[in-house]
Amino acid sequence: MLSRWDPESITDAITVSLREHDRFGAAPAWRCLPSYRLVGQTNPGDGSRWFETAPVPELHRRAKALQALALALPGSVYLRQGDEVGLPDADKPTDPLALAELVHARAASQGTQFGSPLATVRHATYVRHEHHLAAAPFAFVQGLDWCPRDVLAVLARDVLVLVNTSTRALMLPQHAEVLLSSRSLGQDGDNLIVPPATTVWAAAATVA
Repeated sequence: MLSRWDPESITDAITVSLREHDRFGAAPAWRCLPSYRLVGQTNPGDGSRWFETAPVPELHRRAKALQALALALPGSVYLRQGDEVGLPDADKPTDPLALAELVHARAASQGTQFGSPLATVRHATYVRHEHHLAAAPFAFVQGLDWCPRDVLAVLARDVLVLVNTSTRALMLPQHAEVLLSSRSLGQDGDNLIVPPATTVWAAAATVA
């Protein structure tokens, strides 16, 4: 996921990875590096170092949004220890035992907390299994009249995944069935509102 924060760059990154794995008939394995770790040798090299200049809260929101996207992609997904509880790298102890204890403590506090990082990852894993997303047909989607071009839209089997990479809130169609979101959504009447730097999974049949 070494890309700029825009649909074109994320699309290119996913497409290149899928194409390379198709050459060998292998399933892709996705590792979503949090934005605040993309430095030095992991720099995409395109001059758009938003992961160094964006405010820390925005970096964390984007990292969670990219993690939710990765969990919808075909193949396998690798989460580093602490990613599942939203633990920033700056807060990770270098001692493995101390890291394990910290992750355990966070998991214990987040386990019953709706919308927590751990609850989101667990629910994403459940939905991924129920909809067989690891082996799902996958396509990029354009031309939805309610979805602007600066919002990434992909279809994984019967799940439409939206990553709001724009600076504006996105209004979903009425009766949209949201299966997952990387953060809390707003509401305007009967419509759900997707804030910037947020990924949602929706039942495709309810938003077509």
